[in-house]
Amino acid sequence: MKRVSQFVLLIMVFAIPQNLQAQIIDLPLKEILQVENIRLEGTNGNTDKHEFSLPIPRRWSINTAILTFGYTNSTALIKNRSRLIFSLNGNPLAQVPLDPQTPQGQVSVSIPVKLLTPGYHPFRFEVAQHSAQGNCEDPSAPELWTWVELSEAKISFDVTLNPVPERLSAIADFLFDPRNPAVPPVNLIFPKITEAAMKPVALCASGVALRYDYRSVPFVSIDGFRSGMDTILVGPEAFIKSRLAQLDLLDADWSANGPLLAIHPLPLKKKMVSGQPKILTDPDHCLVVVTGKDWDDVLTAAKAFSLVSLPLPDSPWALVNDLIIPGIDPYTLKNGLTQNKAYSLSNLGFSTTTFKGTHPVPQGFGFRLPSDSHLLPNSQATLSLNMAYGANMRTDSVMNILLNDKFVAAIPCSDESGGNYSHYKIRLLLSSMKPGYNKLTFSPVLTPLITDKCTMIQTGNLRLTLFDDSTFSLPTIDQWIEMPQLKAFMTDGFPFGRFPDMRDTTIVVPDQTRQSFLTALNLVALAAQKTGFPPLEASFRLTPPETSDKDILIVSTADTIPDAYSTKAPLDLSSSGTLRYPHLTRPRGYDPGQDGGFWSKLLPHKGARVVDVSLQDAQFVVTRFDPFLMVKRAALMQFQSPFKNNRTVMVLTAHTLDDMAAAGTALWDRGLQSSSSGDTLLIDLSDPAYKTTALKLGPSYYLGNVGSTPFIAYYTNTYPKQFILLLLGLSLATALLIYIFLKRRSRRRIVDE
Repeated sequence: MKRVSQFVLLIMVFAIPQNLQAQIIDLPLKEILQVENIRLEGTNGNTDKHEFSLPIPRRWSINTAILTFGYTNSTALIKNRSRLIFSLNGNPLAQVPLDPQTPQGQVSVSIPVKLLTPGYHPFRFEVAQHSAQGNCEDPSAPELWTWVELSEAKISFDVTLNPVPERLSAIADFLFDPRNPAVPPVNLIFPKITEAAMKPVALCASGVALRYDYRSVPFVSIDGFRSGMDTILVGPEAFIKSRLAQLDLLDADWSANGPLLAIHPLPLKKKMVSGQPKILTDPDHCLVVVTGKDWDDVLTAAKAFSLVSLPLPDSPWALVNDLIIPGIDPYTLKNGLTQNKAYSLSNLGFSTTTFKGTHPVPQGFGFRLPSDSHLLPNSQATLSLNMAYGANMRTDSVMNILLNDKFVAAIPCSDESGGNYSHYKIRLLLSSMKPGYNKLTFSPVLTPLITDKCTMIQTGNLRLTLFDDSTFSLPTIDQWIEMPQLKAFMTDGFPFGRFPDMRDTTIVVPDQTRQSFLTALNLVALAAQKTGFPPLEASFRLTPPETSDKDILIVSTADTIPDAYSTKAPLDLSSSGTLRYPHLTRPRGYDPGQDGGFWSKLLPHKGARVVDVSLQDAQFVVTRFDPFLMVKRAALMQFQSPFKNNRTVMVLTAHTLDDMAAAGTALWDRGLQSSSSGDTLLIDLSDPAYKTTALKLGPSYYLGNVGSTPFIAYYTNTYPKQFILLLLGLSLATALLIYIFLKRRSRRRIVDE
């Protein structure tokens, strides 16, 4: 223990903080938030329903912040009565006159630093706009509108980074902060790539990605400590000593004494000051050390690093004496719901809310469904609501319920004396949901009883309260999906993330290069972000398995992928390859005359269930290229395992190592993730926007089971008439057999008598 303390003290003694420097961070608003252009309508339109919040990390000390956005207003507005207001935390910061003579404008709003404390800061845009003098104006007149151009908005921060606290708890609450909109690069330093080293390094990368939530994480691997980069040093005791001894930070007899985590200011170089050696540091960035006596200890420390969030030790180092990890069930998604279990809305993030006014701000909650969910049209989720509404409202007042911004149900508030509902049940068809993220929104429309023109309208009574002891529950949902499907991987890591700890996954790097391994780290960290759990049980290999009952991730240059996999891939990426690509694509439909039989005429189809990923018919053109994959290109492919029919192989490949490294960075692009579909994604690495082409080239296969008895529920819902006819036929056949049996029995009794 004394030696471990010595390791910490030596770095702290020689650490000399450098002068803090401000930096300018310019970011498009769409990189921080999901924003789009907004149309504000009516006399007092606002953006409250969009839930905009500006994230500020604890790591920043902000000197100035300026938001710049454009707008266009109607030319029918009255200038001296129309305003566009921007407010943050309820504080109005800008009031822009809406001039019909100059309907377009650009606004730069300086945000006071005192308002930008660490956390999430809600902001909104609202308008007060009028097109007629007097008190008889129509509040919903069509000429009352203003267009706010948020998709092109930018925000500029002048920040000074705060020094990283020398405590392990800073890893979760300060260092890797999901509120940081400009994530700095993370440098991973580790020894030569071996199968023993691959998993600890991957767990460290996944731990960083998990703490950053859904933000892009630029991982690099630079041999040395670089200013401006948080650095994670991973390896056994001998490797750590060799790295830190270069800066004279450790004595020759230092020992790790077991799995060890430590955090320190980032050391840069040794410099002679007044004849004495001093270690220059970057106090705004850190060095995290993950080490141990051997690789088994390092793996234990890496597991702790990937899992520990709060509470954390407040010391600069800690030995990991024990690690107990609970069992993880399949489909344990972040924000996912368990089937056949009722959840109160309070547990889903919705608190008791009173909606006020004619068009109150909609509120709701989100939940996730596995990407392989087979959402049958005859299955229903149950929403049980407890609510009360005010008196003297018009009978057409209503509580609208939206699922993914589409209307699905309504509750009437028609009693003029007011009323309440207890356990009011709403049935929601599963077919109106989607795999992945879903949002259920409550959007009341409350109408005053008296709405005569030029009459004072009383709105103080327009109240509706929805209580958080209301419940939501899902029925049993079958898992059934047509594969291959890259979109499923980008949604929740399926099928590799079916178990969040990736116990059924093998990651392989056949070319055994650092660039390809770093790309594999990006792919694994991305999957961990989707599942919300580190890949604790994934296996890592340098040589592809000759046979396997696991899903396989291969990340390597095209010429090193074994034939057993390349021949099964939808594209042959060898130096001379064949490309099958669709030509003259058109929507896939159903021809009711294609069966041509008697039963098809007697029971015509309303339509066939289309399960193909592309939802298109196409003629395929086959072209042979030599070479096939050019420089500045990468391919992400998915196909059925050559070893097991219920397993999947995914390959990320390029021709050069530089392109492999670039492909790892491209994976974090949101546009690339959203465009992923089918079994093949071609990535143009020369385009900063990562232009992609998604294709469905190979054969389909299916994973999962439908119903307790395979396929029964599927055919019941897909072919209901045929299924009913089959049941009637079986019933008639059974009745006929019983009739024949009874007749024979009757004859025998007569003969016996």
